[in-house]
Amino acid sequence: MLGGVLFFEVIYGWVDAIGGWSRGDALALVGTLAILLELESGMLRGLRRLPRLVEKGELALLLLRPIPAPFLLALRNANPIRTLVRLPLGVAVFAYAVSAQPPSVGQFALYFFSLFVSLAIYAAMIFCLVCLSFWFYELNNLFWIVDDLVEFARYPESVYRGPIRVLLSTVLPFLLLANPPVRLLRGESGFILWEQLAALAGLLLAGWLLWRRGLLRFQGAGM
Repeated sequence: MLGGVLFFEVIYGWVDAIGGWSRGDALALVGTLAILLELESGMLRGLRRLPRLVEKGELALLLLRPIPAPFLLALRNANPIRTLVRLPLGVAVFAYAVSAQPPSVGQFALYFFSLFVSLAIYAAMIFCLVCLSFWFYELNNLFWIVDDLVEFARYPESVYRGPIRVLLSTVLPFLLLANPPVRLLRGESGFILWEQLAALAGLLLAGWLLWRRGLLRFQGAGM
């Protein structure tokens, strides 16, 4: 995160805006993504353990419990203490970014709702990925790819053009993580929330289908 802050500080030393985004907007983007990633890492990291549970056949223990296994899996190994320790850095960057022109209460409300949807989108993306472990056991390298691709979310979406922007807004919706909350803070139309909710619905449907098909394979193989 500090690298992102320094990057924008250097860039905005030469220009006033990037794709219509001011220095404060860009720093708010960096802080928002840091908050999002810390929340996922501290509270939902258990999703990434699914490949190991499938490989060792231990997923059956979760399937026997009355609570849906994906929820148990997501909250497994949650570490709220770690989150509380590391979250303030992202919050500090965000607070510094918006301190010059504090948003209204309504804008903050939209921001936090959008941030919650962003967290759900990111978790759904991870869930779709880990569900592939029912067919492919070795997914560790794919986690590194996702962690690298999320860096695209650190920059204003207006810097992307053509097929890359379409890809990062639909199939791999990394541009729907940190950008929408900050855009709402800038006073842009709430239509971006509908884009987020549509992406979330699509990912949840894909995740559900992968999970159901994967369970059939898991149970059919007697794992």
